[in-house]
Amino acid sequence: MRHNKKITKPFSATLIALITFFTILSVSAEETNLTITSETRAKWDDFDYEFWIQNKDENASMTLTGGGTFYCNWSDTFNVLFRMGKRLGSTNTYDEYGDIFIEYAAEHNITKGDVSYLCIYGWTQNPLIEFYVIENYGNYRPGKNFHGTIEIDGGFYDIYTDTRVEQPSIEGTKTFEQYFSIRKNRRTEGTISLTEHFKAWEELGLDMSGALYEVTLCFEGFSGSGRGDVYKHILTIGDDVYGENTERLPLSLAWKNAIIADNTDVIDETPEVIESDEIIPPDITDEPETVETVSESIARNKPAGWLVFVIAGVLVVVIIAGIIVMNMRKNQPKV
Repeated sequence: MRHNKKITKPFSATLIALITFFTILSVSAEETNLTITSETRAKWDDFDYEFWIQNKDENASMTLTGGGTFYCNWSDTFNVLFRMGKRLGSTNTYDEYGDIFIEYAAEHNITKGDVSYLCIYGWTQNPLIEFYVIENYGNYRPGKNFHGTIEIDGGFYDIYTDTRVEQPSIEGTKTFEQYFSIRKNRRTEGTISLTEHFKAWEELGLDMSGALYEVTLCFEGFSGSGRGDVYKHILTIGDDVYGENTERLPLSLAWKNAIIADNTDVIDETPEVIESDEIIPPDITDEPETVETVSESIARNKPAGWLVFVIAGVLVVVIIAGIIVMNMRKNQPKV
């Protein structure tokens, strides 16, 4: 019976080692994404994010996928914003930060209604200004007062302003001005030179003397439904760069690849994007040449996570081998 007890020792230790290994795998997987279903503001991977919804009981969600990337969904919401960037604390004006620009790639689908934006979004304080650089949108273009057209980053933007009276703001319910740069040739990827927009607004007589509160990449939905996916997001503020080397596969392609990998017929469920007569929306229905799931894409861009897996695996092997050797030595007959 003593011999049987000795045999169970390496088995028990092996079981413990395997449980430890798979626990590490589970924790690492859970840390890859974070899904939010209620109004939240916090930090994630050196970025600040906010999920804001005006009517708290409506259906919307935001999933953070690392390095400034995220995807979101909203259904029959009155007004919802999903934004990721940097909250700067309203300590400096824009020209005190140096050049501010964003390199991004995204998908933007409007499934109901026609009021939704893919944009750079933020605020200044003293004076309180809500600003937008809108890259993609439905039929609706915001703003009442037209100030002119500017050319930045290879495209033309119409400049509008509006006044919001006793509406929600970062300072509570207030009356404030809104500034809009609305791109004529809509797009869902590229570089946005935000500082150049600020300079152009000033040249048109708009007040940009306030301190920057935040700079974010944002989806906004109003009185409708839709979904968005930011799969590349690099934010540069002066000498500081956030989100480098974090580009992943767009969700629309990842989902199709997963279906292909399962040998299932591909069904294009991409909703029709509301478009104006002069704009052709981006084509996101082409099938990729390689097969890669969402989790594989995220893991590919998370080398630190895979390093944890490798180290944990090596530790398990070493522990098991050591226990077996020790047990064999103990069971050798004494001469």
